Amino acid sequence: MKTFDYKYSILKYYHSPSLGECINIGILIYFTHSNEFTFIYSKKLNRIRSIYDNVSEKLIKYYLKEIDQKTQKLNSKAYNNQNQLNFKLNFDEIILESLLPKDGSSLQFSKVFNNFQLGNSNTKISKFLYQKFLLEKDYKTDLNKDYFLAKKFYNNLKSKLGEKIDNDKFKKNVHVRNETGVEFKFNYAWINGKTNLVKPLNFDLSSSKNISDKAHKSYGLVIDLEQIAKTQNYSFNFIVGKPKSNEFLREYNHSISLLKRLEIINIVEEDEIDGYTDEAIQYISK
Repeated sequence: MKTFDYKYSILKYYHSPSLGECINIGILIYFTHSNEFTFIYSKKLNRIRSIYDNVSEKLIKYYLKEIDQKTQKLNSKAYNNQNQLNFKLNFDEIILESLLPKDGSSLQFSKVFNNFQLGNSNTKISKFLYQKFLLEKDYKTDLNKDYFLAKKFYNNLKSKLGEKIDNDKFKKNVHVRNETGVEFKFNYAWINGKTNLVKPLNFDLSSSKNISDKAHKSYGLVIDLEQIAKTQNYSFNFIVGKPKSNEFLREYNHSISLLKRLEIINIVEEDEIDGYTDEAIQYISK
């Protein structure tokens, strides 16, 4: 049986190039035996929305459709036959010249990887790479659990205080800008001498790697806002969801320890929400 190879490059979204943080949002694949390109990408951008609030989804989706259309052009019969040799030898150049130049924008392709199909169809390889690198379903679930954690805290407040919440000491949807003017949203904020910025942080994910990635992004967020926090007397209160699987507890505990290294971070685990709510109530009730 003849073994065919394929090449692929991962399209990454860099929210803050200076921090080096990135999220996979697409994959370009070239199947050498059929001389065919395939571009698969995230349709809903759940991975980005689960972490960043100030994202131009419309612009990102525009670029994704542009890349998809350009990929289809590469597969057109006349163009394809004329450039088959170049496709095989110069995949990097094809990306830069025909799809997306490396110009410092928020979307960039990774280096090119090579692998063998081992008898698998193009469709099966595409599905495998999508599940491995994009994980759309996991992040959609993550969004729902983040919402639940934040809502549980707020519902506790409402059930105990009703309309007796002092709106000068409790705010919803609070935006904080970093030193370059980029905004980050926190679900709630309450004041007790300092401003406690409340944000859910669900770690009930499908792998240790996902837990680690989310912890490091949250850590990076606080580092980015650290100087602002000192001048404005902010404290970052993460309401944390624990993984249900014991398999991921080691990484969960490591992630919690990492976040606690910063004194301006306060960790509230899910079973501590009631006590945390009672603490807030002492300061925000009329």
